[in-house]
Amino acid sequence: MDGFSIFRGDRKGEGCKTRGGGVCLYVNHRWANPNNSHIKLTACSPNLEILTVNIRPFYLPREFSNIVYNVVYIPPNANDSDVTEQLVNIVQEQEDRWPDAAAYVLGDLNHVTLRDHLPHVSQHVTVPTRKEKTIDLCYCNTPDSYKSYQLPCLGDSDHNMVHICPKYRPTLKTESTKTKTVQKWNADTEDTLKACFEST
Repeated sequence: MDGFSIFRGDRKGEGCKTRGGGVCLYVNHRWANPNNSHIKLTACSPNLEILTVNIRPFYLPREFSNIVYNVVYIPPNANDSDVTEQLVNIVQEQEDRWPDAAAYVLGDLNHVTLRDHLPHVSQHVTVPTRKEKTIDLCYCNTPDSYKSYQLPCLGDSDHNMVHICPKYRPTLKTESTKTKTVQKWNADTEDTLKACFEST
């Protein structure tokens, strides 16, 4: 697509699912310079497909250094405990490496939940994404920061698209207003100050 960079996690190697192409992430050039978006990890196994992209957009709230997206696909027959441990380890390594990043885990997680293993992250998709189930999820380390809306399926997909809108407010806007008293110089005090400088 014009105006977007595409980052791909193609299905390669033994044990990867053969149907479908893998996971990907599109990044709008108006949001981030392509030179500031980099793939940090791609992996494909019978339990987990993951693509990690580190992005520094043109604008970020000052409390964040960068954004880390983990685009994930977990097959329905994946081993719950194995894939959860693997994914949690990846996220914790990223938190050690980029402690001030806004971090996301998003994609088709099927039956796997991170709520009990990463209690500091919030899940923001609240609408059904496949029939009556919500299996396409978006975890983020900023609580109460997004709202989600259901959109129609794209092409032949049996998953609904999800539009996630930010409702996050930067720390600067959520802090209470502070009032400071500032002393203003009048003409007499300015003359006195000038005289002091002239005599030194």
